[in-house]
Amino acid sequence: LAEGKPIQLTGPEHYNIHFHPWTCSSAPILGRDGKLLGAITLSGRSIGRHKHTLALVTAAAETIESQLRERELTEEKLRLSSMLSLVFDSISGGVIAVDTNLRVTHINKRAAEMLGVEAEPVTGRLLEEEFHPETALLHAFKTRHYFTGVEIGFTCPIGHKSYMCSVDPIRDSSGHGIGAIITLAEKRQVISIAKRIGGN
Repeated sequence: LAEGKPIQLTGPEHYNIHFHPWTCSSAPILGRDGKLLGAITLSGRSIGRHKHTLALVTAAAETIESQLRERELTEEKLRLSSMLSLVFDSISGGVIAVDTNLRVTHINKRAAEMLGVEAEPVTGRLLEEEFHPETALLHAFKTRHYFTGVEIGFTCPIGHKSYMCSVDPIRDSSGHGIGAIITLAEKRQVISIAKRIGGN
């Protein structure tokens, strides 16, 4: 704990005389930030000491650190996913996120209402199969010529619907396209906004 590194003490190397018959192998357990969380120790009689014990304890400590990191990353991912869902559902317009294969990864409540579907069953399904959008939308994905404020028709469970759509690419930290965001707004809503900003 003091040194912050693996160490093995044998016999008289222990300060306390009662531990002189023992060999103790210890390794620190560190958090993601390098902060010391604790240590793991394997103790046994010096007479049965094995040269690989310290390596075994060090490997065990590293395994514990790895599992703790995985747990933290999983919890962080769930927290971010929950936050993303809350943000999506708080947006007044319809929002659909798709991956590069045009598979729906997220759809907010408003978009689900506008297209007459339940959000959960649609997630993971192909956009084209679920909503049969006009070719202009599919062409935008194929050519990567994204647009703003174009009227697009959809054939969905509640019949044919038309919405003003915008398509924006989603890129990773390297700038590679990993999908797109489709926003949907009712035509009268867009006209109302235009009137409010620019007058009749």
